[in-house]
Amino acid sequence: MALRLERVIDGDNPREIARLTAAAMNGLVAENLAQIDISASRGKPIPPLYACGVRYLTVLVPRRAWWSIWEVLEVGGGICEDFACWRIAELGKAGVEARPMVYFPEDGGRMMHALVGVLNTPENVKRWKDLTIEQCKGVDGFPGPAPAISTTVVMHKGRPFKIEDPSRTLGMPGKV
Repeated sequence: MALRLERVIDGDNPREIARLTAAAMNGLVAENLAQIDISASRGKPIPPLYACGVRYLTVLVPRRAWWSIWEVLEVGGGICEDFACWRIAELGKAGVEARPMVYFPEDGGRMMHALVGVLNTPENVKRWKDLTIEQCKGVDGFPGPAPAISTTVVMHKGRPFKIEDPSRTLGMPGKV
């Protein structure tokens, strides 16, 4: 299922765009959860995001939709929304409570960036860190814990979340 980008980016209000984007990303998370289950039931489990060899696409491939796990694997890469939705599904399967987070630069720019918000409770954060470290063992470029583990905490609807940026971990250049 491809999510149409136009549905998400219409409008000028960054808060509303972020809300609509996160809602659309939840649809892709659900599709990714189904793909994880289908692949496992066929005896071909999907490898962890950080261990499967995909990279951030610095040269954008023309497209009108975000990609599911199977599409990212087929192409060998993706962009922030693709990786955030994959990672949220992966974390959810492991019992880690996570949600899409959308970031807009403070300078008022319209270029958004999709991130993973991990609920900041001791049990949830421990599960998240342990899973990330386990998944990255022996992966080139990860001598220890993945750089995705964040100390940044943001509040969303009165709940604290730590931020993970899969795109940065997978080679996104520049500064957000």
